[in-house]
Amino acid sequence: MRNPRNAFTLIELLVVIAIIAILVSLLLPAVQQAREAARRSSCKNNLKQLGLAMHNYHDAHSTFTYGMGGDTGGMRRRRETWMHQTLPFIEQSALYEAYMDENPEYVMHSALTREVVPTLVCPSNPGANNQGYYFRGNYGVNGGTYDGSYTSSNGDGMFFNQSSTRFRDVIDGTSNTILVSEGVSRMKASPNHTPWGEVGYYWGGGTSHHGGGFCTTEPPNSNVPDCSWTCADYEDDEFPCAGHNAGSGPLVTCSGPSRTYARSYHQGGVQAVMVDGAVRFISENIDLGTWQDLSTRSGGEIIGQF
Repeated sequence: MRNPRNAFTLIELLVVIAIIAILVSLLLPAVQQAREAARRSSCKNNLKQLGLAMHNYHDAHSTFTYGMGGDTGGMRRRRETWMHQTLPFIEQSALYEAYMDENPEYVMHSALTREVVPTLVCPSNPGANNQGYYFRGNYGVNGGTYDGSYTSSNGDGMFFNQSSTRFRDVIDGTSNTILVSEGVSRMKASPNHTPWGEVGYYWGGGTSHHGGGFCTTEPPNSNVPDCSWTCADYEDDEFPCAGHNAGSGPLVTCSGPSRTYARSYHQGGVQAVMVDGAVRFISENIDLGTWQDLSTRSGGEIIGQF
């Protein structure tokens, strides 16, 4: 009698390997989608917490915080943004008290600029926590419809220079007006170079640097680069930035006021929390007019489905 075979033939082995490769190729996209769904859910929760924090701030002060606090000679904490004043309402009271005790002339002179605030970081952003000199987040307030509206003293959005918007000012309806949305924090090549003017560049300050807010001159995830004060050494492949001056990296030139747009690494659009506290996913293909209507607090527009 012949002995039973106790090994695979080469053909059988190749067939098994091919089957395993096919199964892996089918499984990996599902795993990636599940991971992104979890990251997107975490981001949504961050925005929900920010909306609640701003509601609590309004309850305590009868107004929303300003988008930025001004840049007048002789004042303290110059170029402060909404982020600093919101800290006690996102479980960062210790950081807020330490910052207030410092009372720096400029916010970027604080010794606390590298302190990470988890609520302000979207886990889908590959540049998150890659902050260099300063912590950078991913959420910015709604500055309105035109370039420089966030740095203006009379923007048409919810937040602008020394703004004090109240619920009663939101004539367009709290469910039809954006409060906060997303922005990107770009990767960098140099560990000590930080771009000035991104949506989440809170410690760089407001004013002409535009850190902390976005405008709706362009739709979400626009191909038009942000016009920052400076760009990172590393140019983001998906969302490059343009700058007035910069370090060693290549630049797309821009002119006029600094301006940043709503962006995210979620496929297809950005998430935003409305003034009523609801979090909505807004498609990057939204009509520009509708997108701008959602950013005005009292434009009188009639907004349909979006």
